[in-house]
Amino acid sequence: MGNARKTVLRLLTRLENSGSYSNILLDEGLERSDLSPQDKKFAAALFYGVLERQITLDNIIREYSRNPKNKLGTEVRVILRMGLYQLLYMDSVPDNAAVDESVKLAKKNRNPAASGFVNAMLREFIRSDKKLPKGRNATEELSIEYSAPVWLTEKWTREYGKDICLEMLKTSVGQAPVTARVNTVFHSLESTLDMLAEEGITFERLSVLPDCIRICGAGAVEHTKAYKEGRIHVQDLSSQLCCAALDPKENDTVLDLCAAPGGKTFTIAERMNNKGRVLAFDLHRNRAGLIESGAKRLGLDCIRAGVNN
Repeated sequence: MGNARKTVLRLLTRLENSGSYSNILLDEGLERSDLSPQDKKFAAALFYGVLERQITLDNIIREYSRNPKNKLGTEVRVILRMGLYQLLYMDSVPDNAAVDESVKLAKKNRNPAASGFVNAMLREFIRSDKKLPKGRNATEELSIEYSAPVWLTEKWTREYGKDICLEMLKTSVGQAPVTARVNTVFHSLESTLDMLAEEGITFERLSVLPDCIRICGAGAVEHTKAYKEGRIHVQDLSSQLCCAALDPKENDTVLDLCAAPGGKTFTIAERMNNKGRVLAFDLHRNRAGLIESGAKRLGLDCIRAGVNN
């Protein structure tokens, strides 16, 4: 899986420097790669895993760096994050493989000392039984263990108590369910669900919203016929509930700011039955372009995307 790791390193480094959308960056990177389906699955798990656990991983790097003042280059820091993530959270990767593959990546860095530094830190972490750094207080320890900002653990503890805060943090990590909204403007709900079933996609209808489904084990949803025909778009349940609370009606005019990549914009337009105006703006032209392309795929011509300065 050496090529898979190289791909992840390149994408995470690019993400660190550009601030792109992680899902779009990964999808484009894997699409252009010649990785096998198995390697793509590994790459996606490593890519998203490093992002999800970044607070934890960076705390480990600070703790185990022999020189706290050492300012690591972006690529070396990403290599360490990747190696530490494999050591901590990927049981299928032997410790030696996690270290050796990380060192191979570091040997191609411009800094000749990078590979030795990576090797020493990862092996020291293993020798310490992979112990996480201690926090200065209870909320900081929760932050390190569950990779949540300290301010968030303090807020949840204060507002909900320690037990509920802990449960919320536990559910915040791990693979999130994939939910999608069915576009019923041009096709019936039943016909789209039948199409998904014919493709072998298993799903669960959610009673909280009539046009919302949880997709199970579909792989890349973007490759399904239903997605390509504009019958569904992927959107978190919480975002769909926000649109339901807004309750837009036909012929309304709705202003959506910071709208990219457009999930709420699309749902609002669908709830309006594509009648009225949805004015969707974002700060950057390329992000507004994501809204335009998504609206075109879904056939929603009531959406006007633009840039707000």
